[in-house]
Amino acid sequence: MQANKALVSLVVGLGFLIIGGAIIIAFGLYKKSTDPSFKFFGGAQDVTGPKKAAGPAGTDFIDLPTGAEIAHMETSGNRLILHVRKKDQSQSILIIDMESGALLKRFSIGGGGGGN
Repeated sequence: MQANKALVSLVVGLGFLIIGGAIIIAFGLYKKSTDPSFKFFGGAQDVTGPKKAAGPAGTDFIDLPTGAEIAHMETSGNRLILHVRKKDQSQSILIIDMESGALLKRFSIGGGGGGN
């Protein structure tokens, strides 16, 4: 008889958890439908700063020095990696977040480091 009491208590407790979860999900769906910017847990903070203003037709611009050219380009996840060659033959690597357009890192290649 004692085992039945424990089982009934367990089933009732799990029932309350399921009902509570359904209420929380319904509340979140209602809030999201009335306010599309609603985030249930506050959401992640944008650590790369504000998004850049879009250019014509929704395009973003990457400023390169005059006469510089993109020697190679590839993507890795949501990162755009550009190999840039300048007029004076110096080179750099730019890593750009494709969602925000933010420049995450710039590496200069050769010329200024104390190599081996």
